[in-house]
Amino acid sequence: MSQMQSFSHETSVDTVMAVQARTAALRWLIQSIGQEVHRLDKVYREVAQMEQLLQDRAMLFT
Repeated sequence: MSQMQSFSHETSVDTVMAVQARTAALRWLIQSIGQEVHRLDKVYREVAQMEQLLQDRAMLFT
């Protein structure tokens, strides 16, 4: 009985550690995705601004 309780406890500890590791990995992934979304949003805004400047310039010279 004692061995069974010990095995069950060790299994629970292993399970908790595995869940914690996966949770940490998912948090890192979510943070990385958020950073990439922020970076891409900034790039898209810059591109839109450049396109608007080109359109304005074209209107001035036509």
